[in-house]
Amino acid sequence: MDFDYEKAWFVFCKPEWGRLDKETLDLHGKLAEMVKELAQKKDLNIPVSDEMRELLKPVGTETLASLARLSYFAGHWKPANVKPLFENSSGQSWKVANVIDQALRERFRLPYNILIYKGKFRVFFSNRNCRIWEEFSLATEQNLKTFENSGHFFGEFTLYASAHELRKQIGDLYPPLDDAVKTVDYLEFLKKKEELAICKLEQNQSIINL
Repeated sequence: MDFDYEKAWFVFCKPEWGRLDKETLDLHGKLAEMVKELAQKKDLNIPVSDEMRELLKPVGTETLASLARLSYFAGHWKPANVKPLFENSSGQSWKVANVIDQALRERFRLPYNILIYKGKFRVFFSNRNCRIWEEFSLATEQNLKTFENSGHFFGEFTLYASAHELRKQIGDLYPPLDDAVKTVDYLEFLKKKEELAICKLEQNQSIINL
């Protein structure tokens, strides 16, 4: 089954963006302006300036992790014909997330099998035959302690089950999309989408009948 990114944008990203305080919105706006003309280096990271580091330095880890996730998916999941939550014509959404990820990595002494992407902890296992990974929480100090003290094994045949147990225990990632309640604006979007589809079908039928 295909992932319903349109529903995810409406039920996860849009409400979360609406709950951000002014300080966090200002932070995102400043970062977006700083990164919009930048390109990835060979290591696939956006260059991070001293000004960016100073901007992020006083911000709490949980705020940064949540903002990285939200920034990335607000751009990645945005449906067509919907007003964006912020200017993203130059890829600001993923660039902001990339810069925050780099700042988060500098705050932790990470175990060998933990990575940070899109503001989230990712546990991985690799050998000559495979490389597997699973996300289990936002990248915060408390969540790293929970991982280290969990007693779970993260090998080739246990990683997914162990990560899912941690994910349930911590509970700060987006819930299963099927369980998310449809918002009013999402229902309105579906109605307009259906109307546009009918209109287009009628136009195509008119052309065929000429």
